[in-house]
Amino acid sequence: MACSSTVFPELVIQSVADRTSQIDGDEPIPRRMQLTPVTKQARLLDCTMTTILIDKNDDSDDEEDENEELYVRDGDVVKVRNVLRRHCEDRLGTIVLVVRRPGCFFCREQALSLSVLIQNEGLDRYFGVVCVVKETGIDDGGLLEFHNKFFPFPLYCDRTYAFYQALGDRKVGIGSAFGPTSIKALLCDVYYRVSNSKNTIGGNFKGEGLIQGGVMFFNRKGKPIYAYREETGKNFPVEDILITANAIKKANSVVSPETE
Repeated sequence: MACSSTVFPELVIQSVADRTSQIDGDEPIPRRMQLTPVTKQARLLDCTMTTILIDKNDDSDDEEDENEELYVRDGDVVKVRNVLRRHCEDRLGTIVLVVRRPGCFFCREQALSLSVLIQNEGLDRYFGVVCVVKETGIDDGGLLEFHNKFFPFPLYCDRTYAFYQALGDRKVGIGSAFGPTSIKALLCDVYYRVSNSKNTIGGNFKGEGLIQGGVMFFNRKGKPIYAYREETGKNFPVEDILITANAIKKANSVVSPETE
């Protein structure tokens, strides 16, 4: 069943540009990006994940559906430390997007926002970037669409939920979705985002969608140093992500290309 809520990618792209235009690189790292005790104590490096491979089905005759010729399959089982080492290479660290559900409208909106930010700011020159999901075989079509349209970075499946536990093992509910914010104000904001569009994000309700994800920053040694814990339904904090990335660059004496 398809989600009735959809959003324009153009709206997300413009929103990211507008919300990051005034950031100059000297802002303090927001409190929400600081690690909680649970994340600090997480022992992720020896946990394992499955590499997700996207292959082409050479027997397909359908040329209209861009996902029809592709399929998802499991690759090697790898330790988290090796995943981080592989994608960090000689960069400052790794950014990991931990996805609640790749078919979810809100998750796709957040992933697209992060993709736009990475592209606009060239963050993949300074950080490796990977995506973690919790399951395959449930909505592989939605996962393909998520990867192709919203977050085209390497995929891994965390079937032990290690990253989700490190982010607090939190579940979507009235408290997590709305918090102290006025329900009426939040619903108005969501309605605006899902009703002003030409090219839709769309989505579905397949798969486990309660346990929340977020974004984690790891240093070169694979140690988590900052993290954003997903706030379902709210705008993705591209400002906080960019401020955090800039602070890490500054701490490592990296000069942005614009100022070189």
